[in-house]
Amino acid sequence: MPYDPARHHRRSIRLKGYDYTQPGAYFVTLYTHDRAHLFGFRLIRPECPKETV
Repeated sequence: MPYDPARHHRRSIRLKGYDYTQPGAYFVTLYTHDRAHLFGFRLIRPECPKETV
């Protein structure tokens, strides 16, 4: 399928005017197909005691 800019477009989710080259903390979410455990284990957070490993 050839590239069609009217059909194949993505909007940026970045904040306008924010300098992403500066050091800082970022939150990253990774999803896998069928929630497969591909990245090791998940820690149980104290604020979410019902969460399981």
